[in-house]
Amino acid sequence: MFLSIIYFDLWTLTYLCFSLQPIRASSQVFDSYGQKCNHRFLLNYGFAVEDNRELDGFCPNEVPIELSLSPDDELYDDRYEFWIRSDSNTNNIQGNFHSAVIAAATAQSFGGDGQPILEAFADALNEHVLNLRNRTVRSHSTTSDDSSLELTKRVRLCASNNENTKILFSMLRVLSANKDELKTMANAPKLPFGDTGSSLYFGRAFSSLNADKPNGPDNNGGIFGNRSMYNSGVFRTCRDIRHPINLRNEKVAMKLLLDIVSSALKEYNCSLAQDISDLLNEDAYPKFSNRRHAKIQVRGEKEVLHHFASWAQTAIDIIEDIESEVENEKNGLSSDSNTKFESMITIMENDDLVHFHILRYCMDVLGTLRANAIQSARYKR
Repeated sequence: MFLSIIYFDLWTLTYLCFSLQPIRASSQVFDSYGQKCNHRFLLNYGFAVEDNRELDGFCPNEVPIELSLSPDDELYDDRYEFWIRSDSNTNNIQGNFHSAVIAAATAQSFGGDGQPILEAFADALNEHVLNLRNRTVRSHSTTSDDSSLELTKRVRLCASNNENTKILFSMLRVLSANKDELKTMANAPKLPFGDTGSSLYFGRAFSSLNADKPNGPDNNGGIFGNRSMYNSGVFRTCRDIRHPINLRNEKVAMKLLLDIVSSALKEYNCSLAQDISDLLNEDAYPKFSNRRHAKIQVRGEKEVLHHFASWAQTAIDIIEDIESEVENEKNGLSSDSNTKFESMITIMENDDLVHFHILRYCMDVLGTLRANAIQSARYKR
């Protein structure tokens, strides 16, 4: 095996690399910067890639999106505690709570009779609730930058159904939830096989707390009493709502997404169509110029925003059709409820302009919501 070595020095502009093939003197050597957003290329290396796509067609270009909790929200108090659960300061509060419980459990393991841990748990819980309440009061009474940051979360998106997209949809569902939906989200889910009272057990077990020796079940199927059940949902955050709640919530979430994207697009000084037209003019935007690279990077951001605008609008249109189907089902007017939805999906499948992830979302997520809504309407009829 042949090993070539080329030395790189920042001052002399020579490069050190290793090759498994011989490299002749004066030969051209190609290097890969890896899969990156044009924002990163421009910031770190001073250029943007005209057609920034991988071999499989994936485009890693990203755009930052901000989602905010409004202080004017009538459900502000309920939503705020859930909204900030993943924030660092809130994690510190929760960490203090967990530490108190662990300390009590450790003391009890050295011969305690069980009563000290129950009392320590209750004290820690009361302090935890008080911290959260004080934190909410401060958020109402302050106008500092720290408070506003707590209400705003940022996520970087690309035209993909990756982890950040799932987080975006989760936060949209939280912001769109009514009181009952928010309560359902905030509580720890029960086991699918109907084992009541085990959600708190799982919450403790997966947080490295002692869940193997409960003090005994209470009257409500819990394992530490009613007061401790408040903490059963504390391990779930606004990033964890990965499945739709219902048609109403999903429709409001998609409308909110469309509003956010539309507002973001208005912040630019020109449209995507103008960017595309400008880049055709190499006199005004010469190749390899900073002016052209900046235009390429901004164009990529707008493409991602338009992708999610299309996603949201497509979802809203299909949900409205599903709502009509459900209403007909309630009134006993539907003869073949599958026909229209399946026709829409078929049209999307044959349309090359419909992104694959949007199609899968409509088929899987909205298809499931539709089936549940129609089944519920038939039961109620």
